[in-house]
Amino acid sequence: MSKVSIAADIAGISSAIFSLFAWIKARQIERELYGERAKTVKIALVHGGQIKELPGSVRRGQLTRAEILGRIGMIPTKAGGRFIIAYVNSPSFLEDIEKVLDSRSNAIIRIPCTQQEIEQFDFSRNQF
Repeated sequence: MSKVSIAADIAGISSAIFSLFAWIKARQIERELYGERAKTVKIALVHGGQIKELPGSVRRGQLTRAEILGRIGMIPTKAGGRFIIAYVNSPSFLEDIEKVLDSRSNAIIRIPCTQQEIEQFDFSRNQF
């Protein structure tokens, strides 16, 4: 009986030590993951040398196509309707988002626009 008791005690202590190390490692991974998601991404509309950076930034963990389009949609248009930017409907736009999500630093998503696409926005109403 004493051999079984000693074996059970050793197994219990070993399990407790293993659990403690696993918990510590899980906390480290959680902190690293949170740090990556907390990094910010800027969004900018670009035409030639003209760069219109949108105010604020998006946390990497919240960066989606819909979030970017929503941020652009918040810029008032001169005609008062929905904006049109051809680039946001291209595979290159999705690839740009993936590149930013895969990077480890704060980044900026540059959305190339034509002159007509830039001119549809009324940047005078906001601080751009």
